[in-house]
Amino acid sequence: MLKANRLARGLTVDQAVAALHAVYEQATQQQCRLTREQLTHFESGGRPSSRYQDVFCRFYRTGPVQMGWAVDYSAQPVTDAAPAMWLTPSCAGPVDDSLENGVHAAKEATMLRRSLLRTTATAGILLPVAILDEADGIRARMDRALDSGSLTDGDLDRWGQTVQERGHAFKTMPAREVLIEVIADFAELLTHAGHHQPTAVQARLCGLSSRLAGIAGNVLTDIGDVRAGGRWFATAVRAADQAGDRSLHAWVLARQATVGLYLGQSAETAISRAVEAQRRAGRVRCSGAVLAAATEARAWARLGHAAAARNALGRARTIAEGLPEADRANSIFGYPHRQLSFHVASTLTLVGSVREAERATREALSQYPAGEYVNPALICLDKAACIMRAGDPAAGHRHALQTLTAVPTQYRTALVLSRARELATVALDAGEASQRRARDFTAAVNALEHAATGT
Repeated sequence: MLKANRLARGLTVDQAVAALHAVYEQATQQQCRLTREQLTHFESGGRPSSRYQDVFCRFYRTGPVQMGWAVDYSAQPVTDAAPAMWLTPSCAGPVDDSLENGVHAAKEATMLRRSLLRTTATAGILLPVAILDEADGIRARMDRALDSGSLTDGDLDRWGQTVQERGHAFKTMPAREVLIEVIADFAELLTHAGHHQPTAVQARLCGLSSRLAGIAGNVLTDIGDVRAGGRWFATAVRAADQAGDRSLHAWVLARQATVGLYLGQSAETAISRAVEAQRRAGRVRCSGAVLAAATEARAWARLGHAAAARNALGRARTIAEGLPEADRANSIFGYPHRQLSFHVASTLTLVGSVREAERATREALSQYPAGEYVNPALICLDKAACIMRAGDPAAGHRHALQTLTAVPTQYRTALVLSRARELATVALDAGEASQRRARDFTAAVNALEHAATGT
């Protein structure tokens, strides 16, 4: 009857879905989630939830009895009141779809079980045709339930493109803008998470959710909200686990280790996460594995363990050489060669190999396009550290302040400022002039932060 009503009005499935959305949203003041796949499923015999039954009846100017969803007992003789257990959910008040469908299925199962029990007294091994037909109808509905979902392959492909775009935007857009887009995307994906999805679709949905949560965790940590960033990273790890994607899990852990190392978390914590990320990746050469090895190198360098740092850096170079092309993209999900140059420069700066670090810094800076600000700023701050270690702290501080001033305010995040503040202690001695210079430099960094944040 549902399909007959649509065809009688000369509507395509897409036209009907659009019209039903308008009716639903006008009646409820809520967004309608009905998809063309769901409408086709209902037209093929699937039972709509009570809220969809209502919108169908409103739109087609009919009632649940005429549509076959309810029975009119008004002409039946009066009998004893039915037991309360047979009240339908709609009699008892609003319930969620899964409960309504579950009660309906339980009634069908009870009726079928009673019919089967009645056949035990009959001779032979075959069941009556009517019961077999009823059973096959139930089986067919289970097939439809297993195949149903709120996302098609085309939907997932479009979502995959959207997530990739967010990954590229991370490199060139201000953190605040990226975060707004990512959270909006995540909220939209969440509407599909409550639907039953086929296994392959569910895995892709979890992978997309993990990537978006990873971007959010990274951005929130970059702008200084480490605790909120940690919660998003935890969600990203959980989603990656449910997706069954070891490379994705490695990427999430590596990103968390990287931003944490810049924002005051212990080097030991960064090493632990980086090592776990490499273990997760296993023998697979992926962006998460090389980022993890490079982050481990920088963490060892921060602890003063030059040999361990160079060893990890060697692993990063080896993995980077074998990366597939997709993992070299200039995206938060990729690891282009210039990022390796950046991490090499940072590691060598921290271990005090000034000449090597200066060469690596020049190489890294030459590879970055004009539209990127954060990584080039961090490289320039490493260059300032090299200048200071070479014996000219005042020139190093001037170079650092020039770098920060040149960075647009919307890119002057907590990540960049924290690296700048570390320079206050580079080449610091007990002399009064050195102490005063460090205080003046810190005050200048604080003033630039105030200009960026208004705090």
